[in-house]
Amino acid sequence: MSRKREVSTDVSQDARIADLSIFGHNAVAMYLMAIPQADDWGRLPGNPREFKMLVCPGFDETTAQIQAVLEKIAELGLWDRYEVDGKQYIAFPPQTWFKRQSYINSDKRVADTGSRFPANQQYIAYAEALRDGSSKKQQETAENSVSLSPSPSLSISPSISPSEERVEAQAPALTGENHATHGTSNSNVQKIRRKFEPPAAKTVGDFFRANGSTGAEARFYFDHYTGNGWMVGRNPMRDWQATARNWIRRSGNGKPVIPDEVVEDEAELSAREAQERADAEREREAKLLAEQEERRRRAKAAVVPPPPLAESEKPCLLPSM
Repeated sequence: MSRKREVSTDVSQDARIADLSIFGHNAVAMYLMAIPQADDWGRLPGNPREFKMLVCPGFDETTAQIQAVLEKIAELGLWDRYEVDGKQYIAFPPQTWFKRQSYINSDKRVADTGSRFPANQQYIAYAEALRDGSSKKQQETAENSVSLSPSPSLSISPSISPSEERVEAQAPALTGENHATHGTSNSNVQKIRRKFEPPAAKTVGDFFRANGSTGAEARFYFDHYTGNGWMVGRNPMRDWQATARNWIRRSGNGKPVIPDEVVEDEAELSAREAQERADAEREREAKLLAEQEERRRRAKAAVVPPPPLAESEKPCLLPSM
């Protein structure tokens, strides 16, 4: 496995990285630290325990917390999490991976031999598109390299009437080339992403209860995403059920559901902070007054009156003349 990996400066301006930072700096570090650990095809283990041992063995996060971070990164589209034969894997998008790691041999962009991790659907489609494009380019090069003969041979062809010429010109030739041009190829058909439709409140409630959560938690989830237009960070939601499962896991582990934190109104927050500061100031002044009063009491108690003078020590007052 090569240790040389390149990270683009665009990563610091990627809105998805900003959304990931909500989970803490370690979540961003896990994503960046996974890049040099991936193989030449951008793949690495997706099991949270194996991921921690390979990428971040010194982190304090539990397996459940790492699982939540891996799912969040996949939800943001920064990588693809997939499963083959019951095992979990991670793969960076091949378009951006090979664009950044431009030094990797071009044969690995179209051939899946050498990786110890199975390919995901994104790579299969990417490699197939590259192979189709390369074959088409080679065919065009071969056609352009064919030169015309300088002395065309004479051939005898039957005479065709003008009416037959018009018929042949109007009728399309059903040749293999024409069929390939006008036909539909599986490799050239682009997948149409289904438009997201927000679920009904009852559907969300049934889903939460079926996954061991409560109707109240379902209402929190529904109200939050209804209020922000069903957005995940700065991106439109694509799978509300996956987002709901993450919500249920975070709330079930006793951790606060970060996207649903209730932020107080700024005016109310400022008023409350001002009141707390005023209360603290009054408490401090009362404490100072109490300390001053205690010092005065101690000073008064420490003053001892002088003993009375003896008769012999009393001053003698002479009568005035």
